[in-house]
Amino acid sequence: MKQVALLIAVNAENQILLQHKDAGAPNFPNTWCMFGGQVEEGETTREALQRELIEELEWELGNVEYLTSHDSDGVHREAFLVHTDRTVQSLRMTQHEGDDLDYFFREDIATLSVAPPHFAMIETYFKK
Repeated sequence: MKQVALLIAVNAENQILLQHKDAGAPNFPNTWCMFGGQVEEGETTREALQRELIEELEWELGNVEYLTSHDSDGVHREAFLVHTDRTVQSLRMTQHEGDDLDYFFREDIATLSVAPPHFAMIETYFKK
């Protein structure tokens, strides 16, 4: 089963950071998703998340907290939580994947086209 590591980044206003995947994205094109990606052979999910965030945002994460997992479509996804003070402006300056990013409140996320497994994991965060 393919494994994916994802980041639930939360700012001081309890908003979640999401990226918008462009039309050419291999997974969930034209949808909002969490940052992260596939776990490579020999990596733990935490190591994969660290690598993906450096590749996608030039962001070296510190401690992350395991939050939840979700299995669907033959993929095992694990989400990790980090609280951050990084601004949209600073993140956009180093964004290398997707065509946009922003922080969203829970009620706004419900109105977006969010990849279903990502939406399920975000809802788990808000229920805790």
